[in-house]
Amino acid sequence: MIDLNQKLTQIEQEIKQKETDIDAIEDQLIDEEDIKRKQKLSVKLNRLQQRLKDLNHRYDKIVDAAKEPAAKRRKTLWSNAVSVTPINYDTDSTLLRIPSDYLKGSGLHQGDLLMYCRQGFQDQMRFMQETVIRDSHIGWVLGPPGAGKSTTALAFAATLHQWPVTWIHLSTLYSPYCIRIQNGQKQTCVINYASIDDILPEDLEEHLLIIDGCLQNSNQSHQNVLNACNTWVANNRDQRRLLCVSSLAARGKTKLHEEREFKITTHYVYSWTLEEYYAAMEHREFCDAVRENLDASQAESPKEMIDAKYFYAGGSSRYMFDSSTEQVKELIEEAVGSIASFERQANPGYSTSSSDVVHRLVSIYPLEDRKRLFWTAVSAYAASRLAASLTPAAVRNLYRSIDLIGNPSIAGWFTEALFFSGLQHGGLKVYDKEGNQKATWAAESLLRFDPKSVPKLETTEQWMQPSIWNQGGYDAVYVDKSNKSILLVQVTRAETHSFLIQHFANFVNGLLTSNKDMKKPSVRIAFAVDRTKARNFKISTVSGQGSLKKYGWREGKEKDMVEILGVDGL
Repeated sequence: MIDLNQKLTQIEQEIKQKETDIDAIEDQLIDEEDIKRKQKLSVKLNRLQQRLKDLNHRYDKIVDAAKEPAAKRRKTLWSNAVSVTPINYDTDSTLLRIPSDYLKGSGLHQGDLLMYCRQGFQDQMRFMQETVIRDSHIGWVLGPPGAGKSTTALAFAATLHQWPVTWIHLSTLYSPYCIRIQNGQKQTCVINYASIDDILPEDLEEHLLIIDGCLQNSNQSHQNVLNACNTWVANNRDQRRLLCVSSLAARGKTKLHEEREFKITTHYVYSWTLEEYYAAMEHREFCDAVRENLDASQAESPKEMIDAKYFYAGGSSRYMFDSSTEQVKELIEEAVGSIASFERQANPGYSTSSSDVVHRLVSIYPLEDRKRLFWTAVSAYAASRLAASLTPAAVRNLYRSIDLIGNPSIAGWFTEALFFSGLQHGGLKVYDKEGNQKATWAAESLLRFDPKSVPKLETTEQWMQPSIWNQGGYDAVYVDKSNKSILLVQVTRAETHSFLIQHFANFVNGLLTSNKDMKKPSVRIAFAVDRTKARNFKISTVSGQGSLKKYGWREGKEKDMVEILGVDGL
């Protein structure tokens, strides 16, 4: 028995060391925000946990062989419990604060979180309380990224005082993050997928299990977790509850008779509307909490800040409030680069189960009957980046959904997207007010630029697009350095439009500053409208008279020098 005890002691020491190492990596994972470092830590954690599992199994075999009872040496996967302050939620609440104590280790937002209780928030809270908890249905909450479904589910867990809650956050990049909230205490752990059974509660008391980020049918590890959780809840439907929160394509195709038999109910969370952003910003506390990331312009008023950021963020509150404008642009560029089928991405359908669609680029809204959904590009900026790779017909698929949204500003942005798509796919036929074809505009490449810093041009002929939101005056520019000519184009779907001359002059001045070889250029300005509107199009107000005087534009007569051109399909 001496040799046996020595062997057990050695294994126990190694188990203790592995547990210490695992605790250290779990702490690092919880605090780490860099995705690549998270992935490396997750790989290391999985290896340690597998080694720990092997050691425990080896220990049991030795003890069983000696016919001795297994020692109580195994440490629970959960961290030591810490107290969390109870949160109270009232259906009349407009704001709800979730302290960082609840969020740490969840795989979501770090730090305190102040939430605006919009209608979508209220509806999801009611679904979880009534359909899942009260009626014992297995609930699926589906919606696009940035709708707030995951943070709302965590808020529900924090306010559900009567029920213990286990939260499992799944990802395709790193190991599952787990939280348990019970009797005012919170525990955390980071597990490997093989350990899912070890954290499912075995007691017979009431318990809510929330799986966040589950990709059913498209990720085998996630499917295994879901299978284990479905088995867990099926063993005691009276006292166990299951809620799954995920993206639109997560569930794939479902069968109605199975949904009814197993009491599975789906709830959709829709993207934010411009009016909801405005309403949230009416609360000074909320406005102060998110102001830092409303940086798309120098505006000071809450409405103007939202308008500026909305061009980039659109219906995603995550883009709007949690990321800077530059970060949003980078995220959208990355998402566009991951698209497998641009034509499928641009098809706003009533089906939301396609795995071909990159949902980070999508906003989802209900039709009037609220029984069908349609999607469109998450924002005007995303639409403009998509348009660079889409044919006009594909852009029109997105464009047709604008009437369903009923937001005229988005319709204007899509008109620009149609313009640039046509410019790069076959060219645009251009007509005068009488319907005579004047030219064909086509671009082999498109240079996006910041109007505050017009670049030096490396090519003789170049079409250009300003990248800043709500660019006053012009939407497109064509420069022909060899002929020393500049064409500035204002694209509009309206029947009348203002003429802000100073914006055109600012661009020309900036271009000549960066391109010293262009002296005394000829400057043309055109309003491009749908061909059917060209004859009756009118310029309304004019400002900045005299700004283009040095380029041959007669002060006070600028309105008469503007060209009104018709383009098919705008």
